[in-house]
Amino acid sequence: MNSTISRILFALPLLALAIAVQAKEPPKAKSDQPAIVSESDAVNYWQPAAPRSEPALPTPAPDQSEDVCVSLGYVVQPDGTTSDFALLRSWSSKHAKGLPDSADYSIYSRTAVAASMQRKFTVAPSMGNKPVSIFTATTFAFPAQAGGDRESMRAHCAIKNLPDFVRRAQEDSYRRRGDLNKASIDRRPATDAIRAVVPNTGSGRR
Repeated sequence: MNSTISRILFALPLLALAIAVQAKEPPKAKSDQPAIVSESDAVNYWQPAAPRSEPALPTPAPDQSEDVCVSLGYVVQPDGTTSDFALLRSWSSKHAKGLPDSADYSIYSRTAVAASMQRKFTVAPSMGNKPVSIFTATTFAFPAQAGGDRESMRAHCAIKNLPDFVRRAQEDSYRRRGDLNKASIDRRPATDAIRAVVPNTGSGRR
């Protein structure tokens, strides 16, 4: 697993082990920890306040002929705003194993962050008036050509089971780093673990 992703998610609590993939009840998270919810299940907790708009291919893109997708993790706060962005997965038609770790290619993740910061969510009817802070993900596609198949591009980056993705990232980090730091790491707030790897975004709170 990508070492950058493992580093971001290493400090997340092992909450994922207790969350069913198709959970129908609100996740039982610690009061100071966001629950980890897959993209397809997030609608059970939060719904977009406005229709989703897709960002255009960023300019200047490093390669205007390259199809790109990114999966962006973020926290939906109890007030429906987004924060704590993290790049979880990326792909391009010329870099199938992930985008290069360079300033030029960070424009895609920064564009995704900017779009996500504009989003506002309302509590899903099934939740009543009890908002739950969640860590979830969304996938962006940047087709090189107008009318490109965004859905097929998203398929390269979509994370179907986010709790399992987080769990595997943690396990990978524990294996590489050993268990000596596990207790101190697990005591850190989850938001400390999912700080953005995208430059100059901060927490994203507005």
